[in-house]
Amino acid sequence: MSLEFHTQMLEHAQVLDGKDPNFGAEFNDIVQQLLSMEIYVQIGLTPKVRPMMAAAGEQPHIREYCPNDRKRFATDQSAREWIGKHRIPLLALNPSSGLLVNDWLGPEINTVIPEAPITTAFRTTEAGLAYARTLRQGKYPEFRLGLVMARLLILTGLETGAEPHHLSLETWGGNLRAVDVYEEAGFGLRGQRLDLEGRPTLHPVGDVINGYEVFLHTDPKTGLTENRVFDTRCYYQYAGK
Repeated sequence: MSLEFHTQMLEHAQVLDGKDPNFGAEFNDIVQQLLSMEIYVQIGLTPKVRPMMAAAGEQPHIREYCPNDRKRFATDQSAREWIGKHRIPLLALNPSSGLLVNDWLGPEINTVIPEAPITTAFRTTEAGLAYARTLRQGKYPEFRLGLVMARLLILTGLETGAEPHHLSLETWGGNLRAVDVYEEAGFGLRGQRLDLEGRPTLHPVGDVINGYEVFLHTDPKTGLTENRVFDTRCYYQYAGK
């Protein structure tokens, strides 16, 4: 096993140079390609980058489908508790644009796919989406940052000693753009269920998301209200190399 899962925040993150012997040729080649685009890949969670991860969790496109990020990275203490679950954060940054991608993986019991005990998560920030668009308008018309970083995270998982089929993820069926990336990255759908309680949403009542209309939900215990929408929870397992 070349890499170990992290259990604490680091004072200084490991910024990769594309020459790390812990990784194979494909991983290092991708890192060097990203460096040529002024995208810097780092492994590890630091007090410096934690506020960037918290800010990303507040961005509407992330908050809509991954609301727990707001709590995970809200404070140094919450981040320490999160990293204590044996997580490996894989981040992409640019000196001017800041945090572009916040991906991570770690061990987690998967009741739907028991043979896939390593969960993965993929977040491209607003800055990352904008930076990738700029690159596509210039020298790199085919560049897709989310897909490239997904491949790096998969390779990172394999360097922990995991077999390909050990890697999994969960997502909402309504998150169509993300689903396309996951499937193109090599994840295959292994199970799904309709969440009859509905998930919280930032969309107004009456909006239709993936065929379901947003409704107002009232908590019977607290009386608090929030907008919700029915959605399908999807469970994916990595089927690629």
